[in-house]
Amino acid sequence: MALNNEYIGYKTKVSSEEISKDGVSSYLSAIGSTNNYYIDNNVAPHMFNVVQEIGLVESIWKMEDLYESKEEMDRSVLMLVHGEQTMNFSRMLKFGEKIDSYALIENIQQKGLNNILKLKVFHTDSNNNPVGDSSWTLFIRASDSEIAKAKELKKDEPPKPKKCPGESGTGYGKVCASPGSRVFRSRGRTIIQDLQSSRAVSYTHLTLPTNREV
Repeated sequence: MALNNEYIGYKTKVSSEEISKDGVSSYLSAIGSTNNYYIDNNVAPHMFNVVQEIGLVESIWKMEDLYESKEEMDRSVLMLVHGEQTMNFSRMLKFGEKIDSYALIENIQQKGLNNILKLKVFHTDSNNNPVGDSSWTLFIRASDSEIAKAKELKKDEPPKPKKCPGESGTGYGKVCASPGSRVFRSRGRTIIQDLQSSRAVSYTHLTLPTNREV
């Protein structure tokens, strides 16, 4: 299941938050910090930006329109893995100042049956000066049922032509048929026919010196 590429460039609404002593105290308690520097100097730790980011990125990965259906969204969230993350900080945040933040979908990629969602979050102060940003890479794994279905479909794919023994090069060359099959030319196409199942597969741009049975 591929994500909706039309959402590349999508921006969330701006979220505003005032940096407060109570909020910073709660954050320090949650991470088990006993460092009094921040409270004594009325500033927040650099990583405090994460508090504002979580809600923004979650609102993106839970957008139903990003998926084919609500059911796909629910399944994909369960298969979501947090990957690489890079954070940049311009300065510490002071108690009482307001910080505006928003998230952006930078890219959506499909790797095989899996999806990669790349997000970026921006933070600015009341003067619209940047105070930090963060890049998120989220990996959405394919479900077991999707993998099993893909394997079944692959079984029905026609066999790829084989090169004749001793033939070199990366281009198309002579076709080597397996035992129990017949190779012949018809209307400029090369046909490989299985004599037992009568199944035939045709290829173009392949050279064959003569018709032959093996």
